[in-house]
Amino acid sequence: DALHAQINPHFLFNTLNAIITYSRTHPETARRLLIRLASFFRQALKRHGHFNSVKEEIEYVNTYIILEKARFREKLKIKRDLDPALYDYQVPVLTLQPLVENAIKHGVQPKVGPGTVEIIARLVNGEMLFIIRDDGVGISSDRMSKVFLPGYGSGNGVGLSNVHERLKSLFGEDYGLRITSEINKGTSVYVRIPVKKALWQKEVAAQ
Repeated sequence: DALHAQINPHFLFNTLNAIITYSRTHPETARRLLIRLASFFRQALKRHGHFNSVKEEIEYVNTYIILEKARFREKLKIKRDLDPALYDYQVPVLTLQPLVENAIKHGVQPKVGPGTVEIIARLVNGEMLFIIRDDGVGISSDRMSKVFLPGYGSGNGVGLSNVHERLKSLFGEDYGLRITSEINKGTSVYVRIPVKKALWQKEVAAQ
């Protein structure tokens, strides 16, 4: 599946470099990170169909974060506000991880000093609401006009436009990504998924 193949090669290169660094001074940490990296790719490759449980998506995100924290260390802080009641619901594959990757790469990494990425998952009025928020450098008005262009900012991974278009295709024009941002204050990306439509789409995909 082409979607599953779109794992950012820069992420792989940077992670392997971090593991090499740890292997010299903290070999046990390097070993654990290699296991995590193998798990990350195994999770990506084993996915069948177009939907996963929220729990599986969160586990995939958590594995990704562990690998990124190995590189960024104290620069990257993570906050989570997750409602476990959502864990058994279904969401399109690779919905959340690309948003977290984008927050780290374009929000936290360019920021001077440490930055925080917050992951929020709630059930609101029959819809799943996911918010990926960072306190990074923000998005300029020029970049904001381009973020949904195909391939923009993806770094050969799954870009925001990919997630945006898939959500609209599955659930309707009202269900693409919504982004708010302030320069030097941060960015929030909102994902709404209607529970009933998600269940119906899962059944259609299984047929």
